[in-house]
Amino acid sequence: MWTGQYLAGPWSDQFSTGWAIRHWGAEQWRATGHLPLWNPEMLGGVPVAAGFGDLFYPTAWLRLVLPTTISIDLAFVGHYLLAGLCLYLLLRLLGTSWLGSVVGATAYQLSGVVISYVSPGHDGQLFVAALFPVMLIGLVLGIRRRQLEGHALLGLAVGLALLSPHYQVTQYALIAAGLFALYLTVGEPEGLTPAQRWRGLGLALAGVLLGFGVSQIQLLPFLHYMPFSPRAGVTGFAWSQSYAMPWIHVPELFLSGFMGSTPDGTYWGPNDLKLQSAYLGLPVAALAMLGAAGPRRRLVTWMLGIGALFLLVALGSGTPFYRFWWAVVPYVNKTRAPEIALYLVAFVTSVLAAFGVEGLERREGSRWAIAGLITGGLCALLALVGTFGTIAVSYAQARQEDMGAELVRAATAAQPAILWGAFASGVALMVVAGIALLFQRGRLTAPVFAVALVLLVGADLWRAGRGFWHWSRPESQQTAVDELIRRLTLAPLPLRVCAYAGVYPGDALMAHSIPEVGGYHGNELQAYDDLLGGESERQDLRRTSRLWKLLAVRYVITPDTVRIPGFHEVLGPVRTGMGKQVDLYEADSAPPYARVVPAAVKADPSQIVPTLLDPGTDYDRLILLTPDQPLALAPLPFPEIPRPSASHATVTQWAPGRMSIRLSPAPTSPSYLLVSENWYKDWRATVDGDTAAVLRGDQSLITVPVGTGARTVELAFEPQDYRTGKRVTLGSLIVLVGMGAAPRALRRWRRG
Repeated sequence: MWTGQYLAGPWSDQFSTGWAIRHWGAEQWRATGHLPLWNPEMLGGVPVAAGFGDLFYPTAWLRLVLPTTISIDLAFVGHYLLAGLCLYLLLRLLGTSWLGSVVGATAYQLSGVVISYVSPGHDGQLFVAALFPVMLIGLVLGIRRRQLEGHALLGLAVGLALLSPHYQVTQYALIAAGLFALYLTVGEPEGLTPAQRWRGLGLALAGVLLGFGVSQIQLLPFLHYMPFSPRAGVTGFAWSQSYAMPWIHVPELFLSGFMGSTPDGTYWGPNDLKLQSAYLGLPVAALAMLGAAGPRRRLVTWMLGIGALFLLVALGSGTPFYRFWWAVVPYVNKTRAPEIALYLVAFVTSVLAAFGVEGLERREGSRWAIAGLITGGLCALLALVGTFGTIAVSYAQARQEDMGAELVRAATAAQPAILWGAFASGVALMVVAGIALLFQRGRLTAPVFAVALVLLVGADLWRAGRGFWHWSRPESQQTAVDELIRRLTLAPLPLRVCAYAGVYPGDALMAHSIPEVGGYHGNELQAYDDLLGGESERQDLRRTSRLWKLLAVRYVITPDTVRIPGFHEVLGPVRTGMGKQVDLYEADSAPPYARVVPAAVKADPSQIVPTLLDPGTDYDRLILLTPDQPLALAPLPFPEIPRPSASHATVTQWAPGRMSIRLSPAPTSPSYLLVSENWYKDWRATVDGDTAAVLRGDQSLITVPVGTGARTVELAFEPQDYRTGKRVTLGSLIVLVGMGAAPRALRRWRRG
């Protein structure tokens, strides 16, 4: 990390898009002194506050003072440390022994699902996983110890989790924290009076609500964005349960490497891809079984309930339960990949393992140690004789035809990893059980046993997880400055570039402030996706070349020397940082970024895109509006479409989220200004200083009605929900700070 390498491999979201988005955001922040609210660099333009990753999370501030690569790496590594430290503190608050707390924290910090978050680049999930123990610490302090600071800490943790922003993982955390709050209130109140119990629970709810208040700077814009999202109409059960954990994945909870992984071509399961581990650690699982049989019966029962609930969630449609969960829990039908709930299974397993270590410290685990030696030895033996590998090949042979994938070849390639992964898991359990038995019989001192146990548990998990940590150098690879990029950065804005699929990864051009027709973003606009034919179609924008004029495409980047009508080659071949050879083409005449169109008509929404793709459609003569646009239109006498306007639009000032446009000569009749940038509800316009409507024309583009004689149009992206959310966030933070500081100040005053 300190040598400048980036914690992201080719399969990581951080590799394809995360670095570029965060780098661009930091550069804009530094250049303008405020957060960017509109991002014109990808997919025709997208709102920022509604879904820009961790823009409002504290780690974003690192990017203002440190290089993007180091700051993102620090965010990952820092939260791994935070996850372990906070679970340690929680366990100590619950009265767990020092050694049990250290082992439990280590088990959580390095558990397969948590340690492999770096593989797909899911920093938001890691942030929430690290903050979840903080929520529980707040609940213990607030409800059990009746400290107002605890409720403030809970609210802060909830707010940060929502700002991560990974709402699905945060939803799971809130449900689990709610169950834990009930445990503290009714499961094991430890001498609290009924009034104290319900007061604590009520204050906890207030803390959660304040946490939601802290997140409003991003959550409110996101909620208002949802109707414009590609997921707005997605409610099918099959989609929601996609990327759940199939039953065949369950052995990997105990046998590392059992399912293989997609990047190395060894994944042989039924999902489309697999980038993470589910390994809980065989020694950790065994310690958890010992802890479940210990004296903390009530806490164990509640923990087992939480673990079982989220294991059922992770299994998706593998059990009938998920159908009930999908129907009852709000917003579940807008999410998918329920397997990500496994981090809570890992959390529960780690807590129970900590209790198991306490049992060993009390010298109660002799039978457990003998059973562990036998189980570990049997596991290692079965691995060596190929039993687990045979299971993989048999499953692949049975499912290959249904899946339409080469599962057998993947299962065959996975054989060494399956063999040695299961063997190492078995040996790890044997060694842990062995030192436990020696300690039980007085052959090991307590300090030696403690150090050995922590190192063995950690080493087993590290062994299984280290293969999911991949490194790269974005500045010299995916976002490297080559001759083509230097040429494009000199071109005056605004313009758009169309890069064919595969020539640059993800949003690499965005890192250099080069606006692109395509790109990748989790929160793009559905109308723009529909204009380009859907997410799969926009991966190959050659199919939508008819729209290049409408979208103001001035440059095209191709992997081959080809003939493009209306374009001429200006540079190439050029080798990119990823080693690919590309050519740059420029339009023979630069397409206008804004144009004056004399007429508009409301059309059937299903016919707008086909009409725009029709070679006979003249974008300079007619704009197509959907029937819901707030504008009364006079009937248009087809086929007498007006001739193109003599008025031309010139962009005189342009910046992300703001532009000035001059009309010359002024239109001689009421007309429309069409801008090749996505419409969104928060665009505001003035025509010669007077407020004007901003419509969505030609499926997805900014359209402003202009009257006779109009000279200038000003466009600004001004999200009111962001401003409202910002005020709510600041107010909630002030209240939380007061909740945290007031009790301490009051106690100091009383002592004085």
